[in-house]
Amino acid sequence: MIHEFARLDSTQTKAKELIESKSAAIGDVVWAHEQLAGRGRGNHQWHAQAGSSLTCTFIAPSISHGQPPLSLVVGALLAQAFSQLDTNTESIKIKWPNDLYYQGKKLGGILIENTQNYSLIGIGINIKYTESLEHLEATALDKVYTSPLINISSILEEVTQALSPILTNFDNLSTIWKPCHTYIESNQLYLNQLVMLNSGNEQIQGVIKGINEQGALLVATKNTEQEKGLRTIIQASMIRPVTG
Repeated sequence: MIHEFARLDSTQTKAKELIESKSAAIGDVVWAHEQLAGRGRGNHQWHAQAGSSLTCTFIAPSISHGQPPLSLVVGALLAQAFSQLDTNTESIKIKWPNDLYYQGKKLGGILIENTQNYSLIGIGINIKYTESLEHLEATALDKVYTSPLINISSILEEVTQALSPILTNFDNLSTIWKPCHTYIESNQLYLNQLVMLNSGNEQIQGVIKGINEQGALLVATKNTEQEKGLRTIIQASMIRPVTG
């Protein structure tokens, strides 16, 4: 079931309210045409103007211990679905651990919130290119694809279909993780590039070498190169390329 709203502060917050009032259940989607105070990772916000972007939250089962990282599974499924909209266009890239990029510009983001009883998969995708995106060094699907079918309703349907394997395989996401992992290996933003990243209270500079089977980021630093190994990063609040 899709719960559609003209305007919300946050689809994540609304999804929680609907679940607590027993007005929504696993498998439902909360969709807002305009979002005023959406949340990204850390303290970042995701504001969505009506008609310019898709903002929605999928209600899924709770993530059990040992499962592949849900943000990467979602990201890979969405990237593959969007890339198939036009096979002549280059692939959508995955910025570890939760963003979609095209030609070096942000296309969308994913926010996962997990509780004991459910998981919330928050998704924000830029659909219509606006001047505000230019200032943010971001892009939109209608900038990537010229098809007249690129609109919010059609993309919501694409997203829903792309994520359907998650609901049917949630108890064992490893069944869909292998092709997702393969896609990310070939389409990871900043692969083999020197980056600076924040992990916890630590700043790390190194070259991204991919992800491991558990979805952790693999980085070659000066120390790990000397030791002929790779630094494994579990979480990072910021990743940016080192230039100059």
